Amino acid sequence: MKQQITIKNILAIFIVVFGTIAIVFCEVPDMVLGALIGFIGSILQYFFGSSTGSAAKDKVIQDIKNKE
Repeated sequence: MKQQITIKNILAIFIVVFGTIAIVFCEVPDMVLGALIGFIGSILQYFFGSSTGSAAKDKVIQDIKNKE
């Protein structure tokens, strides 16, 4: 029976090799700091991004309804 090289095999090898390299060179404090920065970025985006725009849109719609 002949072994076939498939995309799944290549992907599995890639994940094992580069995943192991990433784990070896990454320390826990660096991972925690990266997660914390991402979390703070998500919070800032929530309050100053789409939620603020949505609240402003709701206010405009309410003002239009009140004028009618």
